[in-house]
Amino acid sequence: MILSILALIIVLITILFFLWPIMQPVQDGAHYFVSGKSRRQDLLDEKSVLIANLQDLRIEAESGKIPDEELKRLSAPLLRNLDKVEGLLKNYPDSEIRGKNQRFCPACGHLRHSQSESHCLQCGLSYEETGS
Repeated sequence: MILSILALIIVLITILFFLWPIMQPVQDGAHYFVSGKSRRQDLLDEKSVLIANLQDLRIEAESGKIPDEELKRLSAPLLRNLDKVEGLLKNYPDSEIRGKNQRFCPACGHLRHSQSESHCLQCGLSYEETGS
């Protein structure tokens, strides 16, 4: 009886030990064990989504599906969010460090696994073009 309870406790502790990093909240670095994306890459992705939404609204307005007043009303919050994201990207603390460090892609900050890689695996940037 005692051995089965002890074995159950050990199994639960082992499970929690391996799941602990996954259960942690996302911090400013990478999303642990999930995507390998940095906070900067998340901001770039959010910027791309906002721009795509604004383009969709513009297309809808040009086709006559929504009036100009509606376009202004719908695009205002998207433009505010885009300004906020661009401000965060501009003031992002490690963008200069990553640009000078050859271990990271200068465009997106993705980790370069070896110096023999010719293109970034995340964004496709050619390292030969950047001189890295």
